[in-house]
Amino acid sequence: MRKLRHPALALFVLATLSPTVALAQPEKVGVVTTLEGSVTARRAVLPLPVPLKFKDDVFFRDTITTGDQSLARVLLGGKSIVTIRERSVVTITESPGRSFITLESGKIGLAVAREKLAPGESVDVRMPNAVVGVRGTVIVAEVLPAAAAVVSNVYFLRGFGECFVVDQQTGRPVGPPVTLKPQAALFLALVIHELSTNAAKYGALSVAGGRVEVAWTIARDHPPRLELSWIEHGGPEIHQLPRPGFGTELIERGIRFELQGEAKLETVDGDLHCKIVLPADPEYPIFGSPFDGPRSEEAAS
Repeated sequence: MRKLRHPALALFVLATLSPTVALAQPEKVGVVTTLEGSVTARRAVLPLPVPLKFKDDVFFRDTITTGDQSLARVLLGGKSIVTIRERSVVTITESPGRSFITLESGKIGLAVAREKLAPGESVDVRMPNAVVGVRGTVIVAEVLPAAAAVVSNVYFLRGFGECFVVDQQTGRPVGPPVTLKPQAALFLALVIHELSTNAAKYGALSVAGGRVEVAWTIARDHPPRLELSWIEHGGPEIHQLPRPGFGTELIERGIRFELQGEAKLETVDGDLHCKIVLPADPEYPIFGSPFDGPRSEEAAS
């Protein structure tokens, strides 16, 4: 009887013919329904990224990267559609009853069909300093680079969801949950976007070592109110506020007339401070879980 002189070749043939010996295929979580330009997927079982094509499967823990003028749309479990815009990096994972979309950079759109979700099931979007829980909602989320950190923006186009600011080092939520109706959420997002853009261009986030401290509480007075403060540290010194322009009009007059609240911009020791107070009007803010005391965290350093 002849003996094999090349045992390595025999093992290779065995691994090729036997699916039980070969590497296990990761769990499928979705399928590519639209693809434009250059899109790749990095997988745990492969040493190099692979190009994605139309109707390709997307697997557990795939990291999808889109190039310039590129786009990918993925159907996740027949329940949600995520659109990954150009120059974005997204990782998709799942656990029982919950899907996770981690947006490292760039922009995505997400539409979730509420009627197809089981009770308690949700889709979470994770960004470096924010987490959004989505059920039956259409949102746009983006992560923008800044000199000292990143800025995360979330826009609710339809429906509502839970949004938490998280500490970038620990990943823990910051501040008590607050639920806003769509009109209030959209307008407050515009205000935060204006403050973030100004900080990234001219303020604390425009220089290395600068940071922004964001804190909020739910004051259980009569009526209850949401108090939010934005305090910049370590940026270029500001000794007086610039002349009123679109940004200050949006923040101060917009909060007053759109949300029946108050907003105040001022400089303290050369740093920009903004305080926003929103009353618990049934048409606007609806406060979430019971108040458990004030919280304050530093975002971006």
